[in-house]
Amino acid sequence: LDTEVRGLAAPGGLHVYLLQPFVPRERVLTTVLRDAPPERGAALLRRLADAVAAVVDERVGLDAQAANWAVDDGDRLVLFDVSTPMLRAPGGRQELDLAIFLSIYPWALRRVLRRVAGGVMAQYHDPRTVLLDVASNLHKEELGRWLPAFLAAANEHVAPALTAGEVQRYFRRDRALWLALQRLRRADRAWQRVVRRRAYPFLLAPPYRYGPMTPPEEGSP
Repeated sequence: LDTEVRGLAAPGGLHVYLLQPFVPRERVLTTVLRDAPPERGAALLRRLADAVAAVVDERVGLDAQAANWAVDDGDRLVLFDVSTPMLRAPGGRQELDLAIFLSIYPWALRRVLRRVAGGVMAQYHDPRTVLLDVASNLHKEELGRWLPAFLAAANEHVAPALTAGEVQRYFRRDRALWLALQRLRRADRAWQRVVRRRAYPFLLAPPYRYGPMTPPEEGSP
């Protein structure tokens, strides 16, 4: 999606905003999938898997979960979550400033998180792991009924093949980590606002109820 970067001077530094055309909720891929007939939904998920396979490599990383895409008038997918530029320079150096990325977490955790951040970012440069993450997020969005169609499309591009059982294990780990980090950030916000009486400069996602998982197919490892 066309995106404009603007910076505004503010107390304490520069505030940077990404400006994009408004995407109606009904255009977001997760919303489309809720009511899509089988043929259309499977075709959209195939386009998503094809896009990951075509783009993700050692230089370009991608957070490709379904909630980051819109569907245009021609049923083409348009990526609108461009706020985390997962790009590597030749030689493998991460272009993303991890200090900025980690600044959203309590300062006491940043040193620990920095040690593992490189490995986490590397996952977004591996097509198989990116596709696994997309599959896991179908559970998060309560779209598990689309998992078989997505796995069929994804497995045309990766080996070994992704399985429903592997997706469930990944989902459980991801859910536990995400919920723990969100609790820590909310505690830090309360500390900054109530105890230190300072402004908290970050937006936090509202409390999220992870959707139920679709049982794995019989025989899935």
